[in-house]
Amino acid sequence: MPLDEVGRRYAENLYNNSRDEVLEWQRGELSRIRAEYTRKGSIRSGIHVSAQGNVLLEMIRKLGEARAASLLKAYEKSGLPFDDAAHDEIRAQVMDFVINSSTAPYGLLGRSHARRSAGRSHRILKRQLRMRLSTELTESWLACLATFR
Repeated sequence: MPLDEVGRRYAENLYNNSRDEVLEWQRGELSRIRAEYTRKGSIRSGIHVSAQGNVLLEMIRKLGEARAASLLKAYEKSGLPFDDAAHDEIRAQVMDFVINSSTAPYGLLGRSHARRSAGRSHRILKRQLRMRLSTELTESWLACLATFR
């Protein structure tokens, strides 16, 4: 049996609290990375962009886990049985979330790197980032799904 409106709102509130914590962590990590690579004089490097990508992938993983955890807590609190329908509902929501989140790193990293480089090197790096992020997001998505059953 799916969650009722009250249960969905409860899950959404739990998720929003977790999301705020994850986004605060992300901002701190990106600032730390920017300062580190500025200090090293390699702010324009592909390694810097890769480090940013790692943070963004971790953010998506953490948010996917937070989405799943909030829905599970809502089911526990509601007293509803965790049956196949509940499993499928949570799985679908986590899948949708991870898939919809997967475009964010491309845009953020693309804009970040485009300001620092131009032309062919930018296109090559962007293509490499897309392949890497696609692979790692698929792994993240599968990891989120593995938490069920």
